[in-house]
Amino acid sequence: MRPAALWVATAFARLFGFNSFTVLAPQALMGIAAAGLLYLTVKRVAGPMAGLVAGATLALTPVAVLMFRFNTVVGRALGSVGVRVLAECSTMPSAPRSHGCCLRH
Repeated sequence: MRPAALWVATAFARLFGFNSFTVLAPQALMGIAAAGLLYLTVKRVAGPMAGLVAGATLALTPVAVLMFRFNTVVGRALGSVGVRVLAECSTMPSAPRSHGCCLRH
């Protein structure tokens, strides 16, 4: 059984043929999605400016840029974790801004 992180790259390769673009495009899209999901999650808890700073920090951090630039499973996993955190934070009532965290203690 294949890891779920490789399913997106496999789908791109089957749809568009196997070449460097179809292998790396899902990584780039996951990087954009991860920054957007981080923005939405932090915005819900700490406001739009904090969300913008968090999303921009993820998008511009050299380590994250390298993760999403090459064909690694870590980048896809980070996108999956972002979806999970946003889904869990969406189901919880808004946390007071003084706590700065959407997780219950």
